Amino acid sequence: MDDESRRIEDNLKVIRDYLLRSFHGFAVTEDKSIRRSCHTFTLSNRDTGEDFRLKVAWDRLAEISNTPDRTTRALEHGGVAGRMRNANGDYFYWRVRL
Repeated sequence: MDDESRRIEDNLKVIRDYLLRSFHGFAVTEDKSIRRSCHTFTLSNRDTGEDFRLKVAWDRLAEISNTPDRTTRALEHGGVAGRMRNANGDYFYWRVRL
């Protein structure tokens, strides 16, 4: 596995863990079919019928400066879970800030 692939997998794990902590009782599914564009997460709660969606830009995952620690801070300080809840069932698209 090359450095970029390892960094992407490490960042995806951080995001997955954050989502599971933020959405208790939700199941997470991922769509990796849009490789080199984005990675999507769907959180579903069978009991409540709620769904929340996150689309993560590929450049955010692959950027060399985005270490797992930096990704964790960006998720928490950026309020990603709250922004997902406010998206009203649509995807919240988490991109790199330019």
